[in-house]
Amino acid sequence: MSDAPEPPPQVAPQARRLVVSLVVVGNEVLSGKVVEQNAAFLIGRMRTLGARVREVVFVEDDVPAIAEALGRVGPRSDHVLVTGGIGPTHDDVTILATATALGVPVVEDADVLDQLSRLAKSARAGQPLTAGERRLARVPEGSRLMWSERIPWPVAKVANIWLFPGVPPLMQALFDGLKSHFEGSPTLYSRSLELTVEEAAICEPLDAIVLAHPEVEIGSYPRREGGVWHLRLTFESGREDAVIAALDAAVSAFGQYAS
Repeated sequence: MSDAPEPPPQVAPQARRLVVSLVVVGNEVLSGKVVEQNAAFLIGRMRTLGARVREVVFVEDDVPAIAEALGRVGPRSDHVLVTGGIGPTHDDVTILATATALGVPVVEDADVLDQLSRLAKSARAGQPLTAGERRLARVPEGSRLMWSERIPWPVAKVANIWLFPGVPPLMQALFDGLKSHFEGSPTLYSRSLELTVEEAAICEPLDAIVLAHPEVEIGSYPRREGGVWHLRLTFESGREDAVIAALDAAVSAFGQYAS
């Protein structure tokens, strides 16, 4: 009879969460003329869908700056969602910047031109498209048009880059009509623990818990209310048992501060 210890049980690897980056384009956002809403909306939607938002980049209406941002975040993301800069005016340069980043030309899309023509015919008794309206049909070569049932207008997708308008109600409606393309991440389990204590008082034992539970993303979020420090610890993972184990360790270590 062998005295060799039994091997530890094998834990199935977690399914990988989609990794998403957001690029918000617009001088109006960076100058404070407009309060940015799109990033907060998309972060909330991605959390609901289980995807991980890796980073949010804010960039001005500048072709080299936008192209540089896309070239940087694109290779390390499953999807890059760009908002803003796809209209017909001089400062709408996102289409050209995206084409520049990918090394392709800008072309007119026949399907978008057809849709524009139908809309113009309905609104203006068949008058031809203006030069400004034709600009709305520009896309980077190789784009795929993603149509939503909610709005009769497409979102251009080229490589892993999605080009959304910057107007919040339109962007939000288009995203909600296309959100099925961002599904598929594993369930994200989450728990939290509320404490009445300053962060500095628990740093070392919290460091030990983080090291002991590498599969769990542990967050620490302080706030001050009525002259008293409160601390919210959060525990998230694709494995519910791992979340519960990390939470139990925190309760054992910090139970005296629980609020």
